Amino acid sequence: MSEYTFYRGVGSGPTTYEDRAGFKPRVQIPLDQIRNLMSNAFFRTMHPVAIPELATIMHEAYEEKLTWKPIDICREIKKEKSGTTCHVSTDLNEDCGGVSCNYIYEIKYDDLYVNNILDNHESSDLNPRVSPKLISNAANIADATVLAFAAGGDEISFLTPIPLANIVRYRESSSDEWLATPWL
Repeated sequence: MSEYTFYRGVGSGPTTYEDRAGFKPRVQIPLDQIRNLMSNAFFRTMHPVAIPELATIMHEAYEEKLTWKPIDICREIKKEKSGTTCHVSTDLNEDCGGVSCNYIYEIKYDDLYVNNILDNHESSDLNPRVSPKLISNAANIADATVLAFAAGGDEISFLTPIPLANIVRYRESSSDEWLATPWL
């Protein structure tokens, strides 16, 4: 078993995320549509994809064409801001890319697939230099309930929510003391 660790810097304390049942994109794309989107990008399928209109940039971009490459989708995801964001941004480092935040959360997943290979330690760097990597919790997209992009730098963009069970501890950004999350 291999463990993957991610970090998320945010402004709110644990009570907020316990009430929300974890970290969720502000605009949630239905799981079946995320699967279609990822399959189209990584395996060049041509599944129809319905992106919610609230995710304005992604919705409009996907209305224009289906033949997006992973890097194209990663760029479009990064254009979404605040209320239109359809991903949960995480980082591979505790500094969370230097983002100013009040709290830093540690997120852990066991046995992830990187580019469809379980616990792919050859690719565990998760900081691709050329082509984005597919992060999932199943050997194939059709069975995955966790789907994310590693697209360069230390950011990992989860298109699926991050449940409470995977958010294991937190700290205030001004402190070095890690605390257990109240739900574990």
